[in-house]
Amino acid sequence: MAIELHNQLKSKNVESELMDLRDYEIPICDGDKCYEHETTIMLRKKVEEAKCVVISTPVYNFNVSSTAKNFVELTGRMWEGKIAGFMSAAGGRSGYMSVMSLANSLMLDFRVVIIPKHVHAERSSFEDGKIEKEIEERIEGLAKDVIKFSKAL
Repeated sequence: MAIELHNQLKSKNVESELMDLRDYEIPICDGDKCYEHETTIMLRKKVEEAKCVVISTPVYNFNVSSTAKNFVELTGRMWEGKIAGFMSAAGGRSGYMSVMSLANSLMLDFRVVIIPKHVHAERSSFEDGKIEKEIEERIEGLAKDVIKFSKAL
């Protein structure tokens, strides 16, 4: 889903960077030494320079992944004045509201503007490494909202 969003933005001539957090050694937020870690410094700079950040995350136990939450904790105040969007994938439909606790935290703690519609997919939305048409269309809608919100703010 993240690759599809990245490709959608690129096709619309929007500067976009895809970061897969699995590719980085990311410290666990301890409120202290973690902020001195080179990856944390890089992530904070990336968020600070971005107009909009879209978090694409799996859903575990009706919440976003611990990696997504840790990412927000490490980047903290860099989120102020940003726009955020969400994409989530879960085993079933009932996890579609799982991004809301993180979205609320971003809104209340850092005054982030949240793109209201997010993309949620379930296991049946993927077959042979391909995303079903409905989800592709929703990702395209999110790409359009990223552009619209980024221009407006």
